[in-house]
Amino acid sequence: MKKALLFSLILLFLVSLNFAAGDVVVAMNGDAASLYPADMTDNYSEEICRHIYEGLVEFDQDMNVVPALAKDWDISPDGMKYFFYLEEGVTFHDGTPFTAEAVKLHFDKLLAGGLRRSSLYVPFIESVEIIDDYTVLFRMKNPFGPLLNHLAHGAGLIVSPEVLKNYDKSEISNHPVGTGPYTFVEWAKGDHVKVVANDDYWKGTPGLDSINFKIVPEANTRVLMLESGDSQVSDMIEPIDVPRLQANDKVDVAIVPSLTVRYVGFNMTKPPFDNKLVRQAANYAINKKAMTQALFRGYAHPAKSVVAPKVNGYFETEGYPYNPTKAKELLTEAGYPNGFDTILFAAPHYQQIAVIVQSQLKDVGINAEIQVYEWASYMDLLYSKPPNESEHTMYVIGWSPSTGDADWVVRPLFDSANWPPDGDNHVGMDNPEVDRLLKLEMTTFDAEKRAEYLAELQQLLVDEAPWIFLYVQDQMVGVSNQLKDVMVLPLGVTVLKYAYME
Repeated sequence: MKKALLFSLILLFLVSLNFAAGDVVVAMNGDAASLYPADMTDNYSEEICRHIYEGLVEFDQDMNVVPALAKDWDISPDGMKYFFYLEEGVTFHDGTPFTAEAVKLHFDKLLAGGLRRSSLYVPFIESVEIIDDYTVLFRMKNPFGPLLNHLAHGAGLIVSPEVLKNYDKSEISNHPVGTGPYTFVEWAKGDHVKVVANDDYWKGTPGLDSINFKIVPEANTRVLMLESGDSQVSDMIEPIDVPRLQANDKVDVAIVPSLTVRYVGFNMTKPPFDNKLVRQAANYAINKKAMTQALFRGYAHPAKSVVAPKVNGYFETEGYPYNPTKAKELLTEAGYPNGFDTILFAAPHYQQIAVIVQSQLKDVGINAEIQVYEWASYMDLLYSKPPNESEHTMYVIGWSPSTGDADWVVRPLFDSANWPPDGDNHVGMDNPEVDRLLKLEMTTFDAEKRAEYLAELQQLLVDEAPWIFLYVQDQMVGVSNQLKDVMVLPLGVTVLKYAYME
């Protein structure tokens, strides 16, 4: 009897242990802003949404576009029609069948405007039409090479039509219903978002019982949670903690180059930064290799384009190697032999970068006073007025194309039609040749020809030097080595959609 009882207790313990092993905690350093994919703009929201919802297509680990809810597609030779053939037998978490109607309703909402991600689709898609229950046609306004990348973007994650019909955009975020492997349970704002396995998932039972996205702002706490087993995934590991975690035989550290280029932007509408020679001089003044080593222990690489290497359409230029002598020569040629005084604006989390840039600019005669603004005020500084009316001169910031394609860097940041307050061109770029190449890369369907336009455009932008091109940082995620098939996307999100515990 005693042996039987002991055996039962051991069996019960093992069963409970196995169940607990399927409950995963992801330590994130920030909370979601919205769980409505078409209206979200931050990585925290997207990381969670990619477990609840699915799109027609999705990114794999290497940022290739692969099938998701669309099992296949055809594109007309002129790039004006996209036919998507949908998976059959798929249902949303609320039991609503997934059909072409759901696809059309989701994108009709985006195309109507008024959502934060409408601009990803409005300039290109004329209409979305139902051919039959499992075939949908995207009719284009003009050919657009990276459409599939835009559909793989988080905004392309499709919401249940019942939710879209019954709630307005402010309420949809609190009723997240998709077709994904995990269903929404609760959102305790500022603390966690919990999802559980969707037992009716069309690809089969998910590999985990639940995922708790826990908000843990402190980097050291995220590391301690991973070491203690209180989390199985910890996002945004600091470079200083990488060796410590790599020495832990229970933890793996995924190191993936990000899509983000960090830079110092110039307001090109204001002297002295309306002079290209000055902008080029500032680039030669910065030792990017030394900066990446000091800030990131080598887990970052000098930027040689406005686009990061993992972005579709990247073209590597020679960049601006460290050459303070060349910087001084260019300043003299520009009419500033003794340098000049200016202001370098930064948000608090960019202050350390600003200090290094300030020090190195000073060595060539550019005296930059640092002014730090809280994030909301910083955004107001850059976005509230056109550059020629704004106070900003030099500023530290970064940009990541969430589509994984170069268009989502070059067009928003450098098109002369995209000056603030309605766009992101806060450098004040107004260059007819840039605009010409932007139009060509955007409307060229032939991939090889489009790559040529993008290469020419990136070379031109590096020569124009609207930025000090700083670095592309690696992203580092700590993962329990019992957790398999975790995808750390260069987008800056970690996906456990196909993960399981070993």
